[in-house]
Amino acid sequence: MVVDCQLRIIIIFLVFVIGGLLAGGKVIASALDGRDAVERSRDYLLSLEFEKARDELVLAQESFSSSRVSLRLLYPVRILPWIGDQYDGADSILKAGDASSGVLAELLDVFLQAMRLASDDEPLLRGEIGGQIAKRWSSLPVETRSLILRRLHASLPSLEVARGTLDVTIAELQDAEQGSVLSFLSSHQSSLEMQLELLKVGLDALIQGTSLLPAITDEGGLSHILVLFLNDTELRPGGGFIG
Repeated sequence: MVVDCQLRIIIIFLVFVIGGLLAGGKVIASALDGRDAVERSRDYLLSLEFEKARDELVLAQESFSSSRVSLRLLYPVRILPWIGDQYDGADSILKAGDASSGVLAELLDVFLQAMRLASDDEPLLRGEIGGQIAKRWSSLPVETRSLILRRLHASLPSLEVARGTLDVTIAELQDAEQGSVLSFLSSHQSSLEMQLELLKVGLDALIQGTSLLPAITDEGGLSHILVLFLNDTELRPGGGFIG
């Protein structure tokens, strides 16, 4: 009777261990798939293949999300003091990868939707950019340029949602860093937080510029813009001598 009970305990333990190993393997495999997709997206961006870059980011988000689902199978270990911190650390990294991939995919999608309004025969961005962007932009019909800028302005709510997602993700990363995680997890958390902060700065600038589009386009009639330069070598209460 005692031997039979011990055998059952051993079998249950082995099933639990094997299940944990399988789930852990799935977590790692999906996370690596997500990392590879992000790297491919970066390469596509450098070659100005924006649709392929967006598709790879969508794939990366799906991989990180799948990895998080597999990680939840190991949730029971979270009750253990030290192991629970490692679980939270890994989950925060995967969630940050999921969120950041989604935000970048959203930004690229907004950009692509606006660029599709330009002529297919002469894309605004193609091949080596050089100093040709302004020339190509100027060659577009006024109506097309106005339509592109209005489309970008209409994306402002989506950009603000993406900004909120980044804020929450960064806050959760910072909270997870308070635990006693392994050094390699801690370094990944710090690196991700730094990259997300840079992304947030860029997104803030994009949101600010997008919100100003109606004021600098011809939509709504003729407008006049006054540009003032302040000479910081001749300080004045407003910052510098106005020129």
